[in-house]
Amino acid sequence: MPGNFVLKTDGTLIQGDEVFYTLLGGGKHKRFPDVFLDFSEGVRNLFEGDFASGRMLFSQLLTFTDTRDHIRACFINATILPHSSNEAMCIFGSATPTYSATPSLLDDDIMRAAYNTSELRIWVVDLNQKILRFNKAFSDHLTHHLGMDSKKIKHASDLLPPSYHLTFSNVIENIRQGIGQTIEVRFTNPDEQDFWSELTLSPLRRKQSVIGCLIIEKDINQRKRTDDLIADLALVANKTDNSVIITDANKRIEWVNDGFRKMTGYSFSEIAGRRPRQFLYGEQTDRKFLEKLDKAIDEGQSISGDVVKYKKDGTAIWVHMNVNPVFDDEGHISKYVVVENEITRRKEMEDQLVNAKEEALRLSQEKEQFLSVVSHELRNPLNALIGLTQLLMQRSPREDQRELLDNIKFSEDNLLNLINDILDFSKIEAGKITFEKTEYNLGELMQGIANMYSYTAEQKGIELFAVIEDDVPQLVAGDPVRLNQIITNLVSNAIKFTERGYVKLRVSLVDQIRDKAELLFEVEDTGMGIPPERVDLIFEKYQQASKSTTRTHGGTGLGLAITRQLVELQGGTIHVSSKVNQGSRFYFNIPMDVLDEETVKRRSQAEEQTLMPFESLNILLAEDNRINLLVATEFLNQWNIEVDTADNGLEAVKLAEEKPYGMILMDLQMPVMDGFDAIVSIRKLNNHQETPIIALTGFSEDATGKLDRSLVDGMLTKPFSPNQLHSMIQRFCVDQIHLEGRKLIQQGESNEPGLNDQINLDALLAISKGDQAFLDEVLSLYEKQFTRVPQQLRDAMHFNEWNTVRQILHKINPSLHMLQNQKVINTITDIRQAIQEDAEKDIIEQKINYLLLLLEKVQSLLKQKVEEMRQVG
Repeated sequence: MPGNFVLKTDGTLIQGDEVFYTLLGGGKHKRFPDVFLDFSEGVRNLFEGDFASGRMLFSQLLTFTDTRDHIRACFINATILPHSSNEAMCIFGSATPTYSATPSLLDDDIMRAAYNTSELRIWVVDLNQKILRFNKAFSDHLTHHLGMDSKKIKHASDLLPPSYHLTFSNVIENIRQGIGQTIEVRFTNPDEQDFWSELTLSPLRRKQSVIGCLIIEKDINQRKRTDDLIADLALVANKTDNSVIITDANKRIEWVNDGFRKMTGYSFSEIAGRRPRQFLYGEQTDRKFLEKLDKAIDEGQSISGDVVKYKKDGTAIWVHMNVNPVFDDEGHISKYVVVENEITRRKEMEDQLVNAKEEALRLSQEKEQFLSVVSHELRNPLNALIGLTQLLMQRSPREDQRELLDNIKFSEDNLLNLINDILDFSKIEAGKITFEKTEYNLGELMQGIANMYSYTAEQKGIELFAVIEDDVPQLVAGDPVRLNQIITNLVSNAIKFTERGYVKLRVSLVDQIRDKAELLFEVEDTGMGIPPERVDLIFEKYQQASKSTTRTHGGTGLGLAITRQLVELQGGTIHVSSKVNQGSRFYFNIPMDVLDEETVKRRSQAEEQTLMPFESLNILLAEDNRINLLVATEFLNQWNIEVDTADNGLEAVKLAEEKPYGMILMDLQMPVMDGFDAIVSIRKLNNHQETPIIALTGFSEDATGKLDRSLVDGMLTKPFSPNQLHSMIQRFCVDQIHLEGRKLIQQGESNEPGLNDQINLDALLAISKGDQAFLDEVLSLYEKQFTRVPQQLRDAMHFNEWNTVRQILHKINPSLHMLQNQKVINTITDIRQAIQEDAEKDIIEQKINYLLLLLEKVQSLLKQKVEEMRQVG
């Protein structure tokens, strides 16, 4: 029956059960190795090594002399007790029947059970190396792995390679002296495959005499491969400055290279047998990484990472660590190999980069704040200048005065371009430039640019023309504002640097696949050209064609740098070819989406457009700059808009509490309460939750981050033109204006003198000369016209057929003049002029809708007049 006993890992016996004391005579011994006859040095090392590693791997067949002086064989299996690091439970069971010390070793009945019940390869030799017995596991190994016939193996020399004969003989001599030993043997089979075995040789005794040798053999192929790998690693490791550590399965250091000593200052003798965790880590070591390391080790996984370790002198260093487990033949971890390289300098540089990035971010934010303040301070007075200039130009100035105003406007435009260049370049550098994707007519945009610069070119005596190739798609989707910025910069430069000859703008199609097209834009001039040494630098910031350019022609040197960035950010490339005194050619390509003409038509807004008055619209304007307030109020009054003004946000909130407004224009930078907070407060009011609110700002777009965009309906950046302000009002108040206009007409409450009095039949009566039949026929024609024309206008407007609208108006204009309705006549004139100047679609539609309302009322008035005339007659 099996027995058990408990011992310390140093081999000291603690206690045993009744079987142990009865069978093994445990009371006579104090240490476990003393119990067994064949506890050789090899077995001792294996025993102590397995126990020290904390694993249940000690499993051996050992012989002992029992209390009745019988030799027995038994298997010992040992495991570390739970919650203990130095105590083990051993379970043993007899592997042989009891036999006297006197029978011969050749007694099969005695030995067979011991040999054939073990998976270990067991063989027995006498002191002359004659093989007496072997078990089945040994026989199978000879047959299947070494290609030997076990029946022909009679002597150890028949089995062992010749190179081991002398070694084995020496071991047998030690066995004669009662000294066991362990050796390693490399066998080679006929296929030249190597098989490594570990032979543990123990003396077999009878009484006190050694009569033979018990050999227990096990495979160590994996261990040898591991040893070879480690040996190769050690060879390489000693040639590297990296630190290499090899530990056992219990993480105790077995070997380190010279790189470890140089890195940490520890010699091998100081740390042999210690765990790295005991002396290499400290306060700055990342505990989470150590937990991650432990988890990977427990799961038998490799792991790498950066961690802080400490040198012998206490200096903290950063290392990059790679930990890899090494497995034995049974799949258990036998060692760990740790390779480390110091990265302290790299980490310091990374920290410096992080600090530099944070500092750069801080400086960038300060720069943005500075630019925002400067932008606000510049745009406010510039907005006032542009507005005042526009007002003066509307007051029929003398020719000499108009020339002065043109010069002022030219200077204003240059200043605005300068401000925009600086802010655009700042946004590009910060990666915050954005692009819209809207539908527009490319041909009209190009022609508009040519028209815009035609006067400047004419003044210099040079020819400016635009060429749009026939295959270029007219209707495209992209960012017309940015494309306009690119081309106007190139065209204005070309005109600036050309004294005679021409400037040509050309657009051609490079390629088109379905709704995707690549277009080539060229701006060619016969100007001064660019020196060859400056061509490659011309698109760099602050670079110009020559050092005298700024003195002669002005500019910041940012325009072409911004142009290149805008082209490249849209997926294109820009190039230049030039010859001094012959001219330059700038050309770039940009991909665009092509639109179906039947799906959408867009018209580019002209630089100036006729601005239609608004009826019964009340606007709250909050602006602390008195000049800007005066200019904006003047324009709003011109458009028949009632205006209430506030000097600060708090005053604006109080006014909004008192009455509803059709729209609120809110400056963001004001004293007492700024526009940001005022907008929030106004949105909380019941009567202004749906009111359109337009933010007015002199800040750059990126500096309005404090503003909750969901609370506003739009934003105007100063300086803005009257056209921009009008378009913004038009955009958000069309429905309200349309409704109010209908109410005014229906109620006869127009601001103009009595709508009911606005038709006059005197001209018709004079022509008819009292002929009632003629008059009835004319009035019948009017009736048909008033019935047919509104639907024709609606259809043309629906399909954006503005030429058709113009033809209809041209046709009905004389007959409407006969009715002497000045309001209708003026509205027709406004529509025709808006179409001629390519005004925005929304503006044209609003004017047409207004005309339809007037025609509806005029038709009603006409019927009323005719009925009155008939009653009188």
